[in-house]
Amino acid sequence: MQLNKSKFLILSSIGVSIGLMISYCSKIQSSTYYLNITCKSNNHANCQVFYDIGGGYIERHSNKKLLDQNKTGEVNFKIPAKKIYGLRFDPMDTNGSIEVKKISIMGKKKLGDQHKILHEFDLRTLKPVQQVDLAFNKSGNLIATTHNECNDPIIDLPLEEHLDHWSKLDFLDMEWFQKSVFFAFLVTPINLALSLSKKEEKDFDNKIRFEIKKVKHSIGLGESFSARPENCYQDTKEENIRFIIEEIKNGTHWKKAVKEKFQKANPWLYEIVTSPKRTKFIDEFVKPKDLQILDIGAGWGQFTLPLAKQNKICSLEPTPERLDFIKTASRQEKVSKNISFIGADYLDIKFENKFDLILSIGVLEWVGAFRSRKEPEDLQLDFLKKIKSELKENGKLIIGIENRLGLKYLLGAPDDHIGHPNITIYEKELAKKLYKEKTNQELRSLTHSIAEYKDMLLDAGFNKINFYTSTPDYKLPVKIFPIKANQCKLNEHILKEKWIKEHDGTNGNLLNKQSEIKSLAKSMANLNTLHNFAPSYFIECS
Repeated sequence: MQLNKSKFLILSSIGVSIGLMISYCSKIQSSTYYLNITCKSNNHANCQVFYDIGGGYIERHSNKKLLDQNKTGEVNFKIPAKKIYGLRFDPMDTNGSIEVKKISIMGKKKLGDQHKILHEFDLRTLKPVQQVDLAFNKSGNLIATTHNECNDPIIDLPLEEHLDHWSKLDFLDMEWFQKSVFFAFLVTPINLALSLSKKEEKDFDNKIRFEIKKVKHSIGLGESFSARPENCYQDTKEENIRFIIEEIKNGTHWKKAVKEKFQKANPWLYEIVTSPKRTKFIDEFVKPKDLQILDIGAGWGQFTLPLAKQNKICSLEPTPERLDFIKTASRQEKVSKNISFIGADYLDIKFENKFDLILSIGVLEWVGAFRSRKEPEDLQLDFLKKIKSELKENGKLIIGIENRLGLKYLLGAPDDHIGHPNITIYEKELAKKLYKEKTNQELRSLTHSIAEYKDMLLDAGFNKINFYTSTPDYKLPVKIFPIKANQCKLNEHILKEKWIKEHDGTNGNLLNKQSEIKSLAKSMANLNTLHNFAPSYFIECS
């Protein structure tokens, strides 16, 4: 069992609020406000007081009392703590007379042994309405004499203004507080019971359950499964990765093995695989701990390995040699016990598990590249909808991806994925046409603008979408800037001459047009629009 803290706090707040209200209503209903009549009757009889609280004089808004014969005393009629528009006194239900000495409205507060008098009626202002005569004796007391064979004698108790002596504060006393606390304690076990929930079996036993080609599978932490997809992404030859894996098995630290293989031969790949900058966004803006995370297209484990130190990771990587590298490096880092390894394409697998966090870093743009049954933009939408369905209720998706309108691309830098300039900067239909003319192949790798990403994510069912940009890009970020209400401090940053040179996303080499890019960047920053032309984005959505 686990406690849903947010649910408990919400239920407790609701319970306390209800308790306060019930206690308040209870206090009002049990209040000691009453009409006090000091009188003596010459006969045994019933007397009755009616109060008009907005619906006229009706039986249920009245109190009836029995008068003893020839006995002077006080008769108390309870009245509600509401605005009273009129009072009516029916002195007797039989022939006779009643001597009235005093009529008062008494409050709940006491002055010594007596209740506080809120209102005292002038007996001379009382008006006979029917079947009763009024007179005064030598003592100044009111004598009300009913008519022979009367059935409903009535005296009006006139009010100069509506009777409304009480305020809410009259009821917010220690008794009210004690009742509220009692009710809060009473509902606490119920709130706890409603907030406790069994972990789903798939979370409780740390199993990842999924289906591929209508066959169900499950693996635990430290275990692996591979479906060996036909086509998958490769950033180096398989034998290079196999060589590094053997070096790791022979005792070389995985970062050193990668360095020895690629630092000179492919320095860009070396940085992409080993740089701690890769997780800068996650470390600064997400800070996951004790979460169930799905890392789609895990690559070389740049996110899987560090996140597995404090989380449970399902590392999904379709390229077999790269998945083997992650497994080998995770054992060396002693985090394999927190990782489930799956070799498959995300669109081929259907998870039964729900995840707290799903990562798609450098993946969305490639979704259409290895399957041709649909247009790439349709496959991208399918991909995002599938992610939305496999997130927990408050789960998040993190995307890292390029901006087709990135300033460096507009000025002729090659696209990171197809290696050609001046194609993917255009809207997809024209981009597809230009690519076909250039290569005689279909354009299957697509990036989009910030507005297009937002529309796509909304179509996929996400409603909370936050964009961030960074310098120089999302792959190796140095400084990250949130974009809120189309405002971004990237503009201010660039205007302060804090420029980081732009590179070619295909190989990491510095671009030739640094001066031109910087000049236009400053102009756009002056217009507060540079963030719309940043090279890439992190996107956080739920």
